[in-house]
Formats: sequence, structure tokens, C-alpha cells
Amino acid sequence: MATRIQLDFPVLSDLAFRTRPGRVAGQGWFGWIRAVAARWHQRRVLEQLDERSLRDIGISRSQALAEARKPCWRR
Repeated sequence: MATRIQLDFPVLSDLAFRTRPGRVAGQGWFGWIRAVAARWHQRRVLEQLDERSLRDIGISRSQALAEARKPCWRR
């Protein structure tokens, strides 16, 4: 049985990822914390993808691991 994994990469372009904490219009610290939590989750999923899935999204295992090892507060 195949495992279905949903990645939400469009959230990476979200305003919360491009601004400093507290600078997201109308969201403040809560928006920043939500963005950090989403980033953490996406990096854990990225770390667990198999070679076929990585090829589908166009990145190598080393690129995936480099991204997964970054702290969740870093973009």
C-alpha cells in the first residue's frame, strides 16, 4: 500500500516567511509562530521522502537533507 504524503510548498512563499517576527500585517507573533511550525513540519516530511518522490520534486537527497537540517526559524 502506498503512503500518501501531502506537501504544502506554496506556503514557503507566504508573507510570514519573508518578513521579521511581528511584521506580518495583522498577524504579529502568532503568524510568525504559525509559519515556523509549518516550516518545521515541511522539513520533517522532506527528510522522510524516498528517492522517487525527491526526483518528482526535482531535488537531490543531499539538498533535501541540507534543508531538513536547518533550524525551523531560518528560512
